[in-house]
Amino acid sequence: MIGYLQVINEVVKNGSADQVQVLEPTYLETIGIVNETTALSRNTLLRKMRAKLMSRMVIRLLPTPKIRRRGRILDDAIVFQQEEEGSHEESEVPEIVETLLQSLLDALQDKVSRYFVNHSLDIHFRVKDTIVRWSAAKGLARIAERLPSDFAPQILDSVMDMFSIHLTEAANLGDLPAVAEATWHGAALACAEIARRGLVASDQLPILIGWISKALYFDLRKGSHSIGSNIRDAAAYVIWSLARTQNVASLQPYATDLARRLITVALFDREPHIRRAASAAFQEHVGRTVIIMKIGSVNAYLPRVPEPIPPWYRCTQEDRFLCH
Repeated sequence: MIGYLQVINEVVKNGSADQVQVLEPTYLETIGIVNETTALSRNTLLRKMRAKLMSRMVIRLLPTPKIRRRGRILDDAIVFQQEEEGSHEESEVPEIVETLLQSLLDALQDKVSRYFVNHSLDIHFRVKDTIVRWSAAKGLARIAERLPSDFAPQILDSVMDMFSIHLTEAANLGDLPAVAEATWHGAALACAEIARRGLVASDQLPILIGWISKALYFDLRKGSHSIGSNIRDAAAYVIWSLARTQNVASLQPYATDLARRLITVALFDREPHIRRAASAAFQEHVGRTVIIMKIGSVNAYLPRVPEPIPPWYRCTQEDRFLCH
């Protein structure tokens, strides 16, 4: 089955749109078999290739975009490679696209795990299936690039709505159920991939930064250990992506708060790779914008922090788990 899905993915990737339309029922049947067969759905690689197949099908069924939204910050402005608007904006989105998009959103919450046992040490290792969520996240971002401008923001809105799925059951982040880890991780990865492609509208930025600020401190106690480091890593990835695609004016209102949070995580997070990720995101903002330049010039090392300590450097009550 793995080889079969690999072949189908290559055919969809390199084939024509007409070919995908002709073989669409066969592809959908294959996707359904993987999803409904218990033995197959437990295989991480099959679920990853299933997500990849769905995203490639949607990309082939959508017309080639006439406007490229990618860009980077140059002299306080975003420079885009744009072409004349064509029939892309007026084209209709096939109905099957909506079905596949919903399946990709579900794949962002992939939470099937495998357990490996080290018999010599009698230790059970729990392996997260991150590759499935990341494949779905990249697929959704690529699809958002090809959708008409009126539909593309809806994907980001749907992704950000996933952050609030489990909040109705909890008073705060610390009370979230363990299953929320997969949902928040997939949503954060999708937001990062969408932001990296410059698809975050200015009216969506406040909501996105609000959720990512919470994700940057995500930490759930589970038994004798805690979970959530993958979410904090993905949140740093989102902030890093925003520095590369958003203009300075749109980031100005959030500069101080983002700098405080990133420095807090870069200094006090338990995981080394999270500290590196937060540091990279902070440096990206310092290097590409001027709004955090003064903050970045403050003494970077904890023993050299001047007195009185600047407000943005202090750990708030929300940061208490980082400041042990």
